[in-house]
Parts: sequence; C-alpha cells; structure tokens
Amino acid sequence: MQGCLNEEIRHWERAIRIFPNSESALRLVGNLLAEHNEVWAERHSLDMDEFHE
Repeated sequence: MQGCLNEEIRHWERAIRIFPNSESALRLVGNLLAEHNEVWAERHSLDMDEFHE
C-alpha cells in the first residue's frame, strides 16, 4: 500500500508541478494520507455482528 501511496503523491506532484508554498504541499500529502487511512479503516473494520455471534 505504501508504494501505491507514493505513486499517488508523485502523480499529484507532477500534475500540480509547482506548489506556491510548503504548506500547500503538506496539505496535499495530509489529504492523501487521510484518504488512504479511511480506505484502510473501512477494509479492516470489525463487523460487530459477526463478533457477537
């Protein structure tokens, strides 16, 4: 998954080309990390109904 995340960061870096400041680059990476975290959490969440059975 880390390779996929790195590729996605590189993709956006190439698409944007020049960031106006370092904060905008950090914001992009932070948003991508948050998105990947949500996807990971959905895939690895416990189904409590199965747990109680």
